[in-house]
Amino acid sequence: MFTAYDPPMEQDALPEGTIVLNFGMIPYDLRPRPWGWAIRNLNVLTGELVPSVYAPLLSWAPEFPGTGESVYHLWMENDDYYALIYWISNQSPIDIRTGVVIYETGVDPVMYQNLMMEKPFPADMNRALNMVVVGNLPLAFTPTVLIFKRLEVPSQATG
Repeated sequence: MFTAYDPPMEQDALPEGTIVLNFGMIPYDLRPRPWGWAIRNLNVLTGELVPSVYAPLLSWAPEFPGTGESVYHLWMENDDYYALIYWISNQSPIDIRTGVVIYETGVDPVMYQNLMMEKPFPADMNRALNMVVVGNLPLAFTPTVLIFKRLEVPSQATG
């Protein structure tokens, strides 16, 4: 809570001359800090999930001007959902969008939210025989969480 330090300003002094220090996620004026908002959203989106070994084959389709940018990602899960959390290492002054192709049929994209966004959005998707394509996703230095519902995959009869 006390890792983000804001030096006190003169206007932050209380009438008796005591300086109010601006530490942590929730400062005394209750204005949200960007990193506090991001942590709050991450907790809301992934609070009931655990790290996952789920690792389907996937590929990224960055849209201009994000071509050539490395996309980092990790998976989290629970019994009903997978979450793909992804980000890039460089900040960009312009909006970059991406798409992701998951070569797996047992997932259904539900929603996405960049951690700096105010609310989640429905995931635009297309499905083919052996893949799911999700497009028009934000690609940023601040991570985005893409939620997938786990689908019942019919078992193949042997024999």
